[in-house]
Amino acid sequence: MTGAQWAVYLAGAAALCAASIAGDLFESAAKRQAGVKDSGEIFARTWGILDRIDSATSTLPLAAALLPLIVGH
Repeated sequence: MTGAQWAVYLAGAAALCAASIAGDLFESAAKRQAGVKDSGEIFARTWGILDRIDSATSTLPLAAALLPLIVGH
């Protein structure tokens, strides 16, 4: 891997971390605004379904967009 590839890889990783945090915060704010504590009862006594996938729903589209840059195509 060249230095430029490492730079793209590290910048992509930082962007994915930021998107994950932003997705979690956005979902929490949306739940507060709606006045709900949990977003479902699928996982009893833990968290709702959105609490389990909120980071992934914001990160996966960005990861798909960054994949060609990381792979080099």
